[in-house]
Amino acid sequence: MGRILVFDAGLAGVSGDMVVGALVDLGADKERILKVVKTVERTCFNCKIKASIGKVLRLGIRATRFEIEVEGEKAMKTGGEVIRKTEQCIQKLNLSVKARNFSLNTIKALIEGEAKVHGKEINEVHLHETGSVDTLVDVLCTATALEDLNLIHGVKKIVLPVAVGGGCFKSVHGVLCSPAPATVEILKNGKLFFKGGPIMEELATPTGAAILSSLADMSTVYIPALKIRETGYGAGRKDFSEIPNVLRVFYGDLVSEDKFLEDEAFMVETNVDDVTGELIGYIVDKLMVEGAKDVTVVPALTKKSRPVHIIRVLTDRERLNRFVDILIRETGSLGVRIGKYRRKLAKRKIVPVEIEIDGFKWKLNIKVSMDAKGEIINVKPEYEDVKLLAEQTHRPFKEIFTLAMMEAKKKVGLDSP
Repeated sequence: MGRILVFDAGLAGVSGDMVVGALVDLGADKERILKVVKTVERTCFNCKIKASIGKVLRLGIRATRFEIEVEGEKAMKTGGEVIRKTEQCIQKLNLSVKARNFSLNTIKALIEGEAKVHGKEINEVHLHETGSVDTLVDVLCTATALEDLNLIHGVKKIVLPVAVGGGCFKSVHGVLCSPAPATVEILKNGKLFFKGGPIMEELATPTGAAILSSLADMSTVYIPALKIRETGYGAGRKDFSEIPNVLRVFYGDLVSEDKFLEDEAFMVETNVDDVTGELIGYIVDKLMVEGAKDVTVVPALTKKSRPVHIIRVLTDRERLNRFVDILIRETGSLGVRIGKYRRKLAKRKIVPVEIEIDGFKWKLNIKVSMDAKGEIINVKPEYEDVKLLAEQTHRPFKEIFTLAMMEAKKKVGLDSP
């Protein structure tokens, strides 16, 4: 069983102070966290920072609140200045290599998000909220807390879909809609799932999004099977009337190590009973050209023993509406059915191999499938490559396939058949 850390920001979103609070609630040393604040104060800024850590209630839920107040704050102006200040603080804190890399990666993720939105280079982009003392304190305190808990490495970190809230809020750039543009870029670059709601507030901040993006080994819809050792609750600044404003963190052990990747897919299907075989063939080809993951046609009987064909299309969320449109327009169907599925997937890669026939060498590709740890499960020559080579050499398909399999297994280190 492997150790696992799950961040659940699906109800109240995430901010930097909520992450720090949750990790302290999980057991991180409060005094060590407060020393980080003093180090930032002494090293980088001509300002006073007051920090406090304590228990609060958020709509009846007990949580740890990490809060700082800054007097005489001088915000860092450019991305380059933020990076330099971060490096200076890291040197003073004597963090491990993993903790240092996390801190710098998080700051750079923040700056890159802002730079993309404003169309600037990362060293030149001018920062406002993300260039504040709070940002640097939250990132460095998170790194220190993870190190103190021995969670900075050797732990699989999973982030559930992040709630980003809704509505509009005021910023230095005027009124913006939630999520803020920089937050969207950070979540996108970190490949994190996110969702709107459940209330009309800004729930995910750029700092919180950057921290989770830097930490996440993967983003999943569901909590994997685990045995919990500890839980932590980090409180946000506001106390909402609709939801408890807390970030939950679960630390424990995976019940079984998942050997395969996971994603979501959608099945779009419809019954057709009045179309020709030629039209069905045309629709299948069109769906595959449009990017369907798979298309299946299943013969079936419906009411009154009427024969029909069920056309099923497997797709991702982005192409879902496109395939609904194709099925309805091309078949004349009055409606389609849509189902959402979790998929377990093997990793895959394409590897070229070379085989010899009658003294001539020919190249073709093989598909290698692996589990999440990179252990090879299977190899298989690409059908189109084998077909083309069989036609070019006037040899049986089976012979080319067998030769390709032998070379494929040699190439990846599997036993020959």
